[in-house]
Amino acid sequence: MKKYRIVAVFVMILLMGCGSAQNGKMKESSTMKESEETISIKTYDWNHARIKDMVDMQCFGNGPIVQNENYIFYPKDGYKVARVDKEKKDEKIIYEFTPSKEEGVGVHITLGEDVIFFEYDGNIVSSDYDGENVVKIISKRNMEKRLSKDIDFNYYQIWALHYYKKNLYFMSRFRIYEYDIRTGAITLLDDDTDEVCFCGNSLFISRYSWTALYEVNLSNHKKKRIRGKETNIKEVENTDAVKYYQGLMEVDNEFYYVRRHNGGKRPAVYQYCKGGKDKKIYEFEISPGHDYDEIPVCDSSKIACSYYDNDIEDKRLMIYDINTGKLKIIDLPGDRFNYDFIIENLVFYWKEDSDYISCFSYE
Repeated sequence: MKKYRIVAVFVMILLMGCGSAQNGKMKESSTMKESEETISIKTYDWNHARIKDMVDMQCFGNGPIVQNENYIFYPKDGYKVARVDKEKKDEKIIYEFTPSKEEGVGVHITLGEDVIFFEYDGNIVSSDYDGENVVKIISKRNMEKRLSKDIDFNYYQIWALHYYKKNLYFMSRFRIYEYDIRTGAITLLDDDTDEVCFCGNSLFISRYSWTALYEVNLSNHKKKRIRGKETNIKEVENTDAVKYYQGLMEVDNEFYYVRRHNGGKRPAVYQYCKGGKDKKIYEFEISPGHDYDEIPVCDSSKIACSYYDNDIEDKRLMIYDINTGKLKIIDLPGDRFNYDFIIENLVFYWKEDSDYISCFSYE
């Protein structure tokens, strides 16, 4: 009898164990299902988000859409800041500026450490992710007062905003500035900026119509030319020897760029080697002399460009991934007027007859 009791207890333990394992699998499946049902940049309906085409992507390489683990943030209607909860899948306006009377003014967004920064019409503010605890960083009046020392214009429009290593950086009229959040000091870093990229303790700048690369030490603000040469418009137009430096980007703490010529050579991706010869990573299969337009890619290891293909008599998109070494080519037919930026698998563009950005997936 005792023997039967022992066997019965053993069977019960086995059954309980199986039940626990099944429950574990059910919980895992449920969690996976919930995860699949959360909103992401890839699944959100951006064609109805009402993002106005007012962001210069080449400035910092970060687009109007930013995200963290729980939320997606983007500018709405030109003067509002919208937040999408990835899990709850709801949209909330967390901040709203007074609409400006100036044309072409839009909201710029950048994420800090547990805060989010917004810029609109020269005003920079910060808040928490709920739009609470708002702090006015700098007013339009103080912004104009400072920028008027360097820029001879009546209106000082901010083109881009970026947070990096506890400071803010913004651009206005081809000039890039550093705003020290701790002291409030604004420092002019460069006055002829076409494109920039942060990497380590350096700011890399493409200037003089992309014909020269400069490096700025962020600790002491010293600047030096590292590639190319200073040129004028006449020299650029009349020679094939001039090199252009575009597509600046940082991948795994290494600095990369795309170098192209007026003619004779194909555009190629290079890895910058300080104190040595830069390494050619990939050469785009584009015939020399064909139209080449860079399309900025946000927070990624990819470099993209559009070009005119004579065979199909239309534009194509080429996306090269530095990490994987893979190339993807996509046809770009239809009513797309201009290609603004790429985030994950989405290409954002705008049409001449619309004020709002649209997008499509290339996968």
